[in-house]
Amino acid sequence: MGVKDVYKVVRTSKAGNPYEQLCIVFDNGYVLKLFMSDEQKIILADVPVLNK
Repeated sequence: MGVKDVYKVVRTSKAGNPYEQLCIVFDNGYVLKLFMSDEQKIILADVPVLNK
């Protein structure tokens, strides 16, 4: 099974604060959504943000 797509999504918490999630889409259609630490945000800065 391979990775089909990787992108970030900006969401809003219940308190109204924005946060980013990393979304990994696999060939079978499963989407893994991960919360990122500050270090991961720096490392993955080049991953595009998908505006939905």
